[in-house]
Amino acid sequence: MLILKKKLPLVLTAISAGLFLISGFVVFFNLGGLPSTIILHFDSFRGVDVFGAPSDLSWIWLTGFVAFIVNTFLAYQFFYRQRFISIIFFSFNILIAFIILIALATIISVN
Repeated sequence: MLILKKKLPLVLTAISAGLFLISGFVVFFNLGGLPSTIILHFDSFRGVDVFGAPSDLSWIWLTGFVAFIVNTFLAYQFFYRQRFISIIFFSFNILIAFIILIALATIISVN
C-alpha cells in the first residue's frame, strides 16, 4: 500500500469521501420529514415528470457511492501503470460526489 504515502490520491479520495458523508447525513436526517410521495424531476415545459418515494433518495445516494467505490478501486489499480488516468478517476470521484450532494439537497429542498 505504497499509494497511501502519496499525497494527491489520498487528498482527492478524502475530499470525495467527505462529500459523500455530507450527502449521506443530509439524506439520513431529512428522510423522516418528507411526504410519502416526493418530486424527483421537474420539467419547465410539462411540469412534474417523475414522482417517487423518499427511499428513492437512498438509492440515488447508494448508486453514487457504488460509482465512488468502483472509481477508487480502478484509480488505485491504474496508479502505477497510468498515473494520468488514475488522477482522472480520482477527480471524477469528486465530481460525482458533488453532483450527488447538489441533486439530493435540491430534491429535499423542493419537497
